[in-house]
Amino acid sequence: MQVELLPNINDPSLVKMPYWSKLNQHLDGSPYSCIHRAHSNTKGKILFADYHYHNLNQVYVPKVTKRENETPTWALAEMYSITTNLYSALDSLAFEINLLYSFQLNIREVQIFHNTAEQQHILFKNNNCVRCRLGKQSGDALSKFLEHELIQDWFLNLKDTRVQMVHREQPIYLAHLSVGDHEFPDEATVLLLPNQPCNKAPKWSDYSKQYDFNTYSQELRINVVSLIEQAYKILEPKVLALT
Repeated sequence: MQVELLPNINDPSLVKMPYWSKLNQHLDGSPYSCIHRAHSNTKGKILFADYHYHNLNQVYVPKVTKRENETPTWALAEMYSITTNLYSALDSLAFEINLLYSFQLNIREVQIFHNTAEQQHILFKNNNCVRCRLGKQSGDALSKFLEHELIQDWFLNLKDTRVQMVHREQPIYLAHLSVGDHEFPDEATVLLLPNQPCNKAPKWSDYSKQYDFNTYSQELRINVVSLIEQAYKILEPKVLALT
């Protein structure tokens, strides 16, 4: 199968993130070059996710793509890259927050997730956690926003999917091939993730949410970019105060 690579990948307008662009105007060329580099990196991870989705959308479209022996592997490789880059974009956002709030956390400690099942995180007592440090800022709007958004199903599923991919040879998935199905052409394929990514032995009913590789990747991208853009909107006054 011949795949066309994403054209004009270096065009800065290819990834449309208005609030990212708005903050970038203030950070570009400013004395805060470290923040600007982190800001650029966040958008770069979205660009790389888009690059891999461009590839995925050529090798696998649910109920359209005629399955070849390599189709599941091609699609899996691209979805892996999309998932990794989207999660990395959120971690990169966390590093921007670390810099803007002057938390001075070591880059090795910075991540977007904190485990709200642990008492120290519930009480915002982990001094090496960006979100705990944010939570200590009385009435901080960004903290309230992230604490609400990052307990939503889409993020928890993204986190677990990434964990599953990192720690297993491949995620467990269902490959459904059409034979005599009036809804889509014979020998077209659907590749589904289980409802719970870490389910070690999913049954047929465990695929009921229809998380097919292509649509799942699209929806993750929408959710991640929406969260990042809203975070930038909240962060705008802090950036303006720097410049």
